[in-house]
Formats: sequence, structure tokens, C-alpha cells
Amino acid sequence: MTLSWLPATDQGRMVGDYIATSYNASDTAHGVFAVANAPAAGGTDCATATPYCDQAIYTTASGLGVATQVSVARSVDRQPVANAASDHAAPQAALHRR
Repeated sequence: MTLSWLPATDQGRMVGDYIATSYNASDTAHGVFAVANAPAAGGTDCATATPYCDQAIYTTASGLGVATQVSVARSVDRQPVANAASDHAAPQAALHRR
């Protein structure tokens, strides 16, 4: 995988803007990772080959059981941080789906 295969954003080349692990109903953790290939057409640089960039997100089939992890943070009995504030602006209007 080369840097030129990654999508170009206004903040540089990236495969995503966060890292996460999701748990499913059977309490197994599934990490995710991105894989990019050379653009399918339009050159070798994804910045100029759009929409032919070839990037996908993958995960493992089996996952990692919760019991095998060293520690698991849980939100039960946790208290909010006093005087905490977000660095994001508050929403201007409520979003509704119909």
C-alpha cells in the first residue's frame, strides 16, 4: 500500500479519521482496518484518479472475546467529569427522521 493510493482530503491523505472497536451481541470485539490498492483506472495517484480509488475497510471473522482482554472499561457507575465542555459547537437545530 502506498501513500498515493489513499484518498486526498483537505487535511492530507487518510484512511479514516478515528479508530474504534465494536462489540457484537456475543461479546466479541472486532477491530477494523483499511486496505488500499492502486486506482483501478485514471493513473496511479488517488488524488487524480477519483472515482477509481480502491480502498476498503476489513475486520476479522472471529473477533476477540472480552474475557481474553487484559482490561475492559465499562461505563457502569461512572460519573461525568465536572465542568467538562466539548470542543465542538452545539447543534443549531434538532435533527428529526421520518
